[in-house]
Amino acid sequence: MNERTFDQVMAEIAMGLERDAEHDIPYLTSKAEEYREHPQSREILRAIGRMVFDALPDDKKDEFQKLVDNHADGTESVLKEVVFCLKTGEPEKALRLIEPLVQSFDEMITAGCYRDDKESVYFDFTSPIEEIVWRVHTDESRIVRVCPEPFSHVYALYSACLYETGQHEAAIAAEEKAIRWNPSDANLRFEVGENYKKLGDMKALDEALDAAHPYVRDAAGMAKFHREKAFYLVETGNYELAAAYLVFSTVFENSNLVGSELMYLKRECGADFTDMTVDEAATILERSEEAYLPDEGTLAALSSIIGIALKHDDAQTATRAAIDLYELTGDEDVKQLAMQLMGDGEGEQ
Repeated sequence: MNERTFDQVMAEIAMGLERDAEHDIPYLTSKAEEYREHPQSREILRAIGRMVFDALPDDKKDEFQKLVDNHADGTESVLKEVVFCLKTGEPEKALRLIEPLVQSFDEMITAGCYRDDKESVYFDFTSPIEEIVWRVHTDESRIVRVCPEPFSHVYALYSACLYETGQHEAAIAAEEKAIRWNPSDANLRFEVGENYKKLGDMKALDEALDAAHPYVRDAAGMAKFHREKAFYLVETGNYELAAAYLVFSTVFENSNLVGSELMYLKRECGADFTDMTVDEAATILERSEEAYLPDEGTLAALSSIIGIALKHDDAQTATRAAIDLYELTGDEDVKQLAMQLMGDGEGEQ
């Protein structure tokens, strides 16, 4: 038995199904026990679990779904209270509230829940855009399944609690767990950088920013990337390049922070770049060979998302992708498409 492949085992199991719950559920349970010691038992047992759910009568599926929904409601209420505590300046209380939830999630993951198998990889993506952008930056070919637990959100919120209570190394570890479940969220990587700032580790900050860059898919994220790069460069004494990043950030987002930071360089560092133009900044950045433009793969992903979403009548995703693509590129054709999609959406309402 141990020499049989996953596909052979599943084909054999499928042949024994009778499309009758009274037969199929005990049959599948016995097969799960039979293959418990198989070298690919994890993948087999997970596939059998999906088959058991499919075999349940509709009313039993509803009962199961209610249990799942009740669990989700409990998790959501905890998270809302944690956010409230953070907003009202009670990070210690927030930390106490979220720790039991984090522990339960840790235990679930350790026990093998939503573990990648031969067929599938599991993530906590919140939109089709996140998955497609991730696909551009990986050679993973397995099917993506979205796990029902908000792992990434919970670990990110836990990291925020740890950050606010000064536990920056632990916050980084929690944020890395969040990234595991949603590697497409650039903000998670930015938050890793914020913790390295507090620890005074500028090299690690720069590495976190470079890791975030490929996943930045909107104008606000690109502006943030540039300002964070400027912070790192000021701290390491490269004032001209810092100014170039600051000035070029205005291509993506106008912010009073840019003028303030340029004045800081002039006043505190004796480096006056207050008259630097965007074109001059671009020349400096190009010469430095540092990343400063949106990632080409991510731009291509946003472009493809528009077509895919429209094909599936998902106007909301198509509109979001078109807006982000226009703000990153300034392409007038994309702007016209975004305006058309927004107009169509208003007409539908």
